[in-house]
Amino acid sequence: MSSELNELKKLSRLLDSKFSLGKIKFGLDSLIGLIPIFGDSFTFLLSTFIILKSITLGYPKTIILRMFINVLIDNIIGSIPIIGNIFDFFWKSNNKNIQLMESYLLDPKKTYSSNRFKIYTLLALTSFIVIGSLFILIYISYKFINIIFNYIQN
Repeated sequence: MSSELNELKKLSRLLDSKFSLGKIKFGLDSLIGLIPIFGDSFTFLLSTFIILKSITLGYPKTIILRMFINVLIDNIIGSIPIIGNIFDFFWKSNNKNIQLMESYLLDPKKTYSSNRFKIYTLLALTSFIVIGSLFILIYISYKFINIIFNYIQN
């Protein structure tokens, strides 16, 4: 394991699991995230640093994309007041990303194909949700317009 990966591992631990309260481990991500707007933005930048560093270390695009998805999930849900703060104590995107990097070093083919499948599944699910939402929005808009026209005509 390279010294750069060890440094990223230390940063990840600091962000996600350095401290503990009983059996719950947490890091600066959970604490700084309590500060509205600034906290989530700052921890997003630190998480992005790990991803950018993995690019310079030569990890494949599939692994990088999966890492970005982990951070994106953390920040999208983490930005929801109260629920997001609780979520931050359990979703450890930086630790997940370091595990992904280490897993890739141990078995590149298995890690690559496993994550490629997960990404395709996530993209299919996201597409389904977006298309479904658009159909629902169109249907509601159509009904709303009908109600307005019926009201105007009467």
